[in-house]
Amino acid sequence: MGAKNYQGVSIADLMRTLLESHPKAPKAKLPPIPLQESAPLKSAGLLTQKAYWNAIQQFIRPGDVIIAEDGTSIIGAGLLHLPENCTLIAQSVWGSIGYATAALLGTLLAAPNRRHLLLTGEGSFQLTAQEISTILRHDLKPFIFLINNHGYTIERTILGKDANYNDVANWRYSELPKVFSRDRITETFVVETIEGLQKVLEAPHKGFVFIESVMDKSVMDKDDSPLELILGGHAFADTDYGPRGPQSVPGTQIEADAVNP
Repeated sequence: MGAKNYQGVSIADLMRTLLESHPKAPKAKLPPIPLQESAPLKSAGLLTQKAYWNAIQQFIRPGDVIIAEDGTSIIGAGLLHLPENCTLIAQSVWGSIGYATAALLGTLLAAPNRRHLLLTGEGSFQLTAQEISTILRHDLKPFIFLINNHGYTIERTILGKDANYNDVANWRYSELPKVFSRDRITETFVVETIEGLQKVLEAPHKGFVFIESVMDKSVMDKDDSPLELILGGHAFADTDYGPRGPQSVPGTQIEADAVNP
């Protein structure tokens, strides 16, 4: 620092010195964020992103631990209005898909008396799916919500909307808990409609619950994305390739009009 050389200084000491030498800033009073009531959930029809996240909004309750995976899930979770004493765990800076399933194991062990909800997509889940084995071995009981829309939706918003490199193998996800454990009792569901998802969420549950929500029944459902995800994907592409990059060719990205009402 200038002409002086300080050796062996810890970050804690440095930060403490900086705080003590700087006058305290007045605390700004932020206006409260008004909570918006989620729209009533339609009782029928194929699942859309809007209906799915509306259902999740109605399902969460005070004190929940919510682990959101990168991609569609972190965008959808970021738009939720969390009840009191909820904890949201996510990591978007590193972009390490697969993090959330492994993080679920950690949160379950750290706070066994709270309800834990994993929000993930099938592409990310395929990277660390084996952690379900450890979760079951320890007889832990989370809610796992998996979106199956046949690929990396966030990548389709950036480039390669119909490219096969954005597809993933179509596993029987809801059957994996039975593969990973012969002993534990699990509740697994595959839902393709709003009515089916609503029925599962309204039913009583006591154990390990795995809900696979299939959203790839048509091209429109495969491309259906939260608007914020699409706009973010377009911004990523412009940053990566420049405004006249390959994403400027019509049909190479999911467009905003793919959002289902």
